[in-house]
Amino acid sequence: MAGMGRISLGGLASGMDTDSMIKELMAVQRLKVDRLKKKNVSNTYRQEEWKKMNAKIYSFFNKEVSALRLKTNFIKTKISSSNTGVADIREGSTPLKGVHELEVIALAKTAAATSGRLQTTGGEAVTSATTMQDMGLANKQFNITYKDAGGTEQTISVTAAADETLSSFVEKVKKETKGKIDLEANVDIKNARIFLATKNTGEKSSFRLSGDIAVALGFGLTENKGADAEYRYNGLEVFKSDSNQVEVNGLHLNLKAIGQTTISVQKDTDAAYKQVTDFIKQYNVLVKEMQDKISVVIPKSERDMQPLSDEEKKAMSEADVKKWEERLHERVFKNDPNLKKIVSMMRTTLTSTEVEDNGKYSHLSSLGIMTGDFRLRAGAILFVDGDSELGGPRSDRPNKLKQALDTDPEAVMELLTKIGEKLHENLSAEMKSTSLRSYMSFYDDKVAKEEYRAMEERIRVMEVRMEEMESRYRKQFLAMEKALSKANSTSSWLTQQLGAMR
Repeated sequence: MAGMGRISLGGLASGMDTDSMIKELMAVQRLKVDRLKKKNVSNTYRQEEWKKMNAKIYSFFNKEVSALRLKTNFIKTKISSSNTGVADIREGSTPLKGVHELEVIALAKTAAATSGRLQTTGGEAVTSATTMQDMGLANKQFNITYKDAGGTEQTISVTAAADETLSSFVEKVKKETKGKIDLEANVDIKNARIFLATKNTGEKSSFRLSGDIAVALGFGLTENKGADAEYRYNGLEVFKSDSNQVEVNGLHLNLKAIGQTTISVQKDTDAAYKQVTDFIKQYNVLVKEMQDKISVVIPKSERDMQPLSDEEKKAMSEADVKKWEERLHERVFKNDPNLKKIVSMMRTTLTSTEVEDNGKYSHLSSLGIMTGDFRLRAGAILFVDGDSELGGPRSDRPNKLKQALDTDPEAVMELLTKIGEKLHENLSAEMKSTSLRSYMSFYDDKVAKEEYRAMEERIRVMEVRMEEMESRYRKQFLAMEKALSKANSTSSWLTQQLGAMR
C-alpha cells in the first residue's frame, strides 16, 4: 500500500507502532466511505438547486403563462373623460371605440330627514351624556315606515330606554333597521341635530317617521324620498338610475356632478404592447438563466473538483470553503437533460405554434418576434424587431408587433392566446405526478430522494464494517504482541540456562 512507507517502528514486543499501522490500514477504507459521502453531497447540491429552479419555472407558469392565455390582456382600450368632475370611468368598461357625449341632469340622492334643534326638557343644550330621560322621552316610541321589496308598507318601532344616551339610541335605530330600510343615523352634538338617511339612493328609497319621539325631536312627518340620477347619453332621451354608478353602452361611470363631459375611447396599443413585452422579458430572464447553467464553462483546473470531506474543510478557511461549495453549486446543471428538455420545449412551443386562417399573423415570427443564435448561447431567447430594449441585433428593424396591434389586435390576440394555451398545456404535462417525480415538479425529485437514502444506508453499512475491521485488526495485533512477548520470554530463559551451564 502507498501509505505503508509512513509506518513508524519501535514499541513493545514487536518493536512496531501498531496504532499507526492500524490507522494506515483503515485510511484506505476511509477513502472509500469519503468517496460515497462526496457523491451524496453532490446529490444534495443538485436537489437544492433544482428546488430553486423549480420554483422559478412554476412561478413563470402560474403568472406569465397563465396571463398569456387571457384574450382581454391583448385587446385594450384607453378611456378618458374630458371632465372628471362630472363623471369618471370605472373599471370593467368595454365601450365601442369613438367619442361618447354625456350630460348629467341630476344626481341620485338618498332619502333623508333632519330633526329640529335638540334640547332637554329644561331647555338646556344637549351633551354626549344627555339621556332619553333628560329629553322626556323614556319609554316613548320612534316609528319608521317604509315599503319592502314587494311594495308592502312595513313599520319598525324603536322604544327609548330611560338611561340611553342620544348616541346609543340612534345606534339602536341603525341596528333595528339593518337589512330592512338600512338607515344611517348620527347625532351631531355641536349643532344639536339628529340626521337620518337611507344607505341606498333612488326614488324607491323612502321612509316616513311617526311616534312621540319623532314629534318631540322635530322631525317632519311627511314622506322622505330619495331621487334617481338623470343623464342623457349621445343626445338621446333621458336615462334614469337609482344609483350614481351607471352603465350605458359598455361604459361603467361614476356620476359626480351636474354638467357635461366627453368620453373618448381609443385602442390602447401601448398597454397591449407592454403586456406582450413584459411576458417576453420574464421569459428571457428565465430561459437565459437556464441556458447559462446548462452551458456553464468549467475551467480545466476545476474539472476534478468534488465536495470537501470534513477533514479537508478543517484544513481550509471558512471563506475558501464557501467559495469552493459555490463553484460546485454553479455547475450542477451542466448539460442537465431535464433542464435541456424544458428549454427546448418552451422554445419549440413559442416558435412553432400556428393559427390557421389568421391572416398574416399565423406564427410568432410574423409579429417580428424571433429567437437568437445558439452559437451565442441565445438559442431560446426572444428578440422583438424594432424594440430598443428587446431588439438586440434586430433593434433597427420596423416594429411589426406594434403595427399588428394597431391594425389587427384581434388576430394578434388569437395567436398569442393560442401560444399561451399550448405553453400552459406543455408545462402542465412536464410537472404531472409520476413514479419518478412529484406533482408540480419539473425534475425527478422522487428518484433523487431515493438515491440519497440508498447512499446513506450504504455509507452506514460501510462504517459499521469499518468498525468491525478495525476491531479485528486490533485483536490480531494484540495476539501477535502476546505471542512475541511469550517467545521473547522463552528465549530469555534459555539464554540464562545456557549461560549457567558454562
